[in-house]
Amino acid sequence: MTTEEGNKLIAEFDGYEYIDSDKSYDSWGWWEKDKFNDNAKNNPNFLCISNSGLKYHSSWDWLMPVALKIGETCIDNEFVEITLKSDNTCIIDCSGQYYTEQSEGTLLLSTFNAIVNFIQWYNQNKESL
Repeated sequence: MTTEEGNKLIAEFDGYEYIDSDKSYDSWGWWEKDKFNDNAKNNPNFLCISNSGLKYHSSWDWLMPVALKIGETCIDNEFVEITLKSDNTCIIDCSGQYYTEQSEGTLLLSTFNAIVNFIQWYNQNKESL
C-alpha cells in the first residue's frame, strides 16, 4: 500500500469523507466530516484539500488522535493496546485477536504503518467482532 493509500484509509477510519468539487477534476476535492456545505473553508469539520494534503504519515498531530481512537476500540471486551518503544517500534495488540509489530526508520513511520495494518484488519473483520 502506498503512503497516499494509507493516508486515505486512515482518514476514512477517522470518519472523514472525500468530497469531489467537480467530477471533471479527479485531483480536486477535500476531506471533511459530516458534509457541511460546498465551501470547505467554512466547514468546521474540514480536514484538508486533496489527497496530497493528508499528513498522517508525517505529523504526530494528525496521527495521535487516530492512535487514541484505536486504543479506545473495544474488541471482545478488551481494549486495543498500542505500545511505542524507544527503538522505533510500534506494537498494536488486541488480546490474541490481532497483533502487529512494525519497526521502520522512525517511530512516526512505524506507528503509521502499524495503524494502516490494523485498520485493514479491522475493516475486514469488524462484522464478526
